[in-house]
Amino acid sequence: MTNKINAFLIKKLLITQKSHDLESKLNKLTLITDHQVNKFDIIAFFTTLSISINFVNSMNVKSEDRLFRGRSGKTKSCKKFIITFGKGENVSKIIDSIVSLQLSANKV
Repeated sequence: MTNKINAFLIKKLLITQKSHDLESKLNKLTLITDHQVNKFDIIAFFTTLSISINFVNSMNVKSEDRLFRGRSGKTKSCKKFIITFGKGENVSKIIDSIVSLQLSANKV
């Protein structure tokens, strides 16, 4: 997957209270991706946007057993990345650029 650097690399931005605190205080961003994406894909994606990255931490989120309307099922597994940006980077502008890339990719 290293050859495919596009807007579909990122499934969604994780928006929780903890991720918002990381964003505002520590200049970090939390992303949800497919489980096949690795750190090098994330680094390559942000270098094409000319954004400096200090660290990339990744973790696998395993599927869980759940009940859906009385029937047993499983949630989807994914990979979560926490990206630490350089001091000069503005996380809100980075989020805007990611969203605009995904919107323009959906129009094509």
